[in-house]
Amino acid sequence: MTRKEVGTSRLGLHLSDASVAASGETSVYGRDLAVESFLQALWKHGQDGDYNFFYTPEILTGDSRAEGLLRGLCSGQSGKRALIQPASQLKTEFEQYRFSAWHDADAGLDSAARLRSRFSSRLYPITATVHILSYQGLLFGWVLKLLLQRIQPCDALVCISRSCRVAVKNLFEQVADRIRAEHGLKLSFPGQLPIIPYSIDLESFRPQSKPAARRQLGLPEAAFVIGWIGRLSPLDKADLLPSLQVFSRLIEANPSRNLVLMIAGSGPPRLHGILATHADQLGIRERVVFVSPLPPQRRSLAHAAADVFVSPVDNLQETLGTTPIEAMACGVPQVVSDWNGYRDIVQHDETGFLIPSYWAECDSAICLQSGVYDDYDLLDHFSLAQSVAVDLGAYQRALQALIENDDLREKMSRASRKSALDRFSGRTVIRAFEELWVHLGEIAANLPHERAPLPPYDEPAFFSAFRHYASSLIDDETQVRITELGRDTVEGRASLPFAYAGLSSLSSSALAGALARLDKSAGSLSFGVIAGELQRDMGGTIAPARQHLLWLMKYGLIEPCS
Repeated sequence: MTRKEVGTSRLGLHLSDASVAASGETSVYGRDLAVESFLQALWKHGQDGDYNFFYTPEILTGDSRAEGLLRGLCSGQSGKRALIQPASQLKTEFEQYRFSAWHDADAGLDSAARLRSRFSSRLYPITATVHILSYQGLLFGWVLKLLLQRIQPCDALVCISRSCRVAVKNLFEQVADRIRAEHGLKLSFPGQLPIIPYSIDLESFRPQSKPAARRQLGLPEAAFVIGWIGRLSPLDKADLLPSLQVFSRLIEANPSRNLVLMIAGSGPPRLHGILATHADQLGIRERVVFVSPLPPQRRSLAHAAADVFVSPVDNLQETLGTTPIEAMACGVPQVVSDWNGYRDIVQHDETGFLIPSYWAECDSAICLQSGVYDDYDLLDHFSLAQSVAVDLGAYQRALQALIENDDLREKMSRASRKSALDRFSGRTVIRAFEELWVHLGEIAANLPHERAPLPPYDEPAFFSAFRHYASSLIDDETQVRITELGRDTVEGRASLPFAYAGLSSLSSSALAGALARLDKSAGSLSFGVIAGELQRDMGGTIAPARQHLLWLMKYGLIEPCS
């Protein structure tokens, strides 16, 4: 398979509302930004060809933020063809799509593999991008499912940093070792773990006039502005209280400079209040400017207003980080923790400074408490982050170097923009994905494939498990007949009570056809005979035909003969 063939054949992709920012949201989540940035880059820089986008609508309203985002993106691009449909279409028309590759932008490799094993007669590569790894609920709800799922060597979990890749390997090994010890099962992950970082819209995030940006944000134009841009949350982002201490010392060390710390982002009022109170206790409150809430569309403005970007991140939730890349794209030097994926972004002494971070094994009590009626409440993340120390002396020295050396700031500014253009542009990232899909497609072409002979453990068998709930069961020998209401419906005196048409998968024409058959019969027909005739009309398996007949019985249009 050549690189060109990926673009001219069908790429499939599923997008859920969970990974799309809601309209009017003030809190910015890196995962949402990364997913939307990937889609924008794919549609702008991906090769020409067919793109099949699927979304999951809200069950009652039928609305979907994901659908709105996709339709907004996929307009006005010649050479590309977008088919945007609800994911329910995949269950009935799967073979028609003939995917050359499938990508899930939000780590759903297990769901995509299940879809392939149930419905596809051919093997194609599946990729999914990893965002967050640290929630304890993922051990059972994601890691174990991937170990038990039918993953192939042509599939890949795309890791966004080197640290992310190591963590993914560690999690697979940790869960597999425990399952082996407790249950004797030998499990492993056979897929690939390539590294492809996030992309950034380099048109939106670019160097701008600092005085103009500061005027719009209400910042003093002549100040030296140190900027934090991100969520205000020590639970799942970073504890900013130590940064206030460092900033206080910088003010003392630079009495002739008008230093300002801009804290731009959104978070609970209580956390905002804690930061303001601590700044007041340090006597620096008038030098700390809160730009909160910070609407997502004004992030580039906040970056442009800063002389230096800081992010003393200390949380396991962080796997790469979008804000340091945004700062880099805006030509703003970065001073950040040497923590996880941040070290893949910031080039020490070139685009900014990596500040040493320190940790030690102290998590046994936290691990025991995690998952006991808390799951995703982040108390474990907060407790762990409180044990991660960022070197405050090195933090202060790095900022001091940038405060007093205009040439260094200018040098790092130029290097930052160049690095962003070279490493994090949409074109670069999408090219890496397209090359990955070609490589995985070559692997898939040499692997045997057949639909799973047995259902996976997590595929339900509702009737088998719950058949005893009913007082009696209808089988193929059960005689059924049309009721008076059914005849009125056939003859037009009543209508089908099909009130849930938007939710139901039943066919009104099939229902009417089954009623007409029973109306023409003399007396009764066996459930099996009428179901078989209906199946021939509808195509497919016998189960949907039986479901239609049971619906007619549910609404009193047919009945079993006593």
